[in-house]
Amino acid sequence: MFGPFVMLIGLVLAAAILVGSLRLKSPLRGAVAALALVVLVLAFLFGSIRHIGADEVGIVVKHIGTARLSGGSYIATKGEQGIQAQVLAPGWHFGYWPGVYEIREVPLTVVESGMVGLIEARDGLPRDPGQMFAQEWSREQMQRMLDAEHFLTSGSGRRRCAGQRAHPREVPTQHRALQGAKRAGDGDQAG
Repeated sequence: MFGPFVMLIGLVLAAAILVGSLRLKSPLRGAVAALALVVLVLAFLFGSIRHIGADEVGIVVKHIGTARLSGGSYIATKGEQGIQAQVLAPGWHFGYWPGVYEIREVPLTVVESGMVGLIEARDGLPRDPGQMFAQEWSREQMQRMLDAEHFLTSGSGRRRCAGQRAHPREVPTQHRALQGAKRAGDGDQAG
């Protein structure tokens, strides 16, 4: 949010230092020009800092780059333009320059103990024909599957393919109980 402002102030300050150096004697001009360069570099470094709040995550969108998403993908796993697989955790992050990157801060989703969290993937490996849900993850896989890049590439994250339906009428009976538990939990939080 403050990145472009910091970069603009640094640019104006560096320009003012250079213009002011024109009145100085020749031996001092080089030192003042070096100072202007240091101010400019610091402004660009500080302009790339982003802060994500404690109850948020940052969705990274890359606007500039040579590679574009291909093959019907929605999420970039190799630095292509578009929404990046990397999600920023709460805290300070460096290297996200305005214009190149956009950081969308969204609320952190917490699945309370005793509740079920359902993920609908729109990207990743295609599900097998007739498969309604992805395979259950083992405890060892759980932490790795929370890494979006692993989920989308080498993990067993599955997306719905064209022609596959996800309507509640088509969900097998044993999974309807899970959906009911999720809806009941949503109502408890609102009240």
